[in-house]
Amino acid sequence: MIDIFENNPNVGIFYLSNEEREKIISEIRSYIRKGFDPTILIAQCEHKIIALNDSKLSYFFAKNVKGAHIDIHLNIAIAAEDYDILFKYAQNIPGVNVDAIGEILLKSFNTTLLELFIEKCHPTKSYEYYKDKLWYNYNEKLKEQQDLQSDELSLSQRQDNKLNKINDSIKRTKTLTYIH
Repeated sequence: MIDIFENNPNVGIFYLSNEEREKIISEIRSYIRKGFDPTILIAQCEHKIIALNDSKLSYFFAKNVKGAHIDIHLNIAIAAEDYDILFKYAQNIPGVNVDAIGEILLKSFNTTLLELFIEKCHPTKSYEYYKDKLWYNYNEKLKEQQDLQSDELSLSQRQDNKLNKINDSIKRTKTLTYIH
């Protein structure tokens, strides 16, 4: 029986500290060095590692344990928006959908990481594609910001109009009372 989780009561489901992550990684490494059958590691550990929802631990497991469910572990990194880990998936794990990771990295607006991704991971799409797509995404975000600003402005204008109407109404009522 693999005791990675049984002997580590500090492992929490919602947050994994670096120390806890490193302890789990070192135990998995020791099992791999001892020649443990990967199917046993997968059967006894993978569902627990997935439940921890830690992108770095999932990456380590997907990279080092043959037969691990790469797509499930990749989804953990996608959900966490851990772009550095996504880059590592594209760079180090054969069979992963590099173009899909490229599309996700575009949303990060991290041009340095995107250039590194294009250079190191050799996606099927060209640098021009990513540059154009990044420019398009930037313009879309800019348009969203401008729309939000105009919505805020129109909300502000509507509030000003309401205040002006109220002030006018108050002035008219004061004038009416003076007439009587």
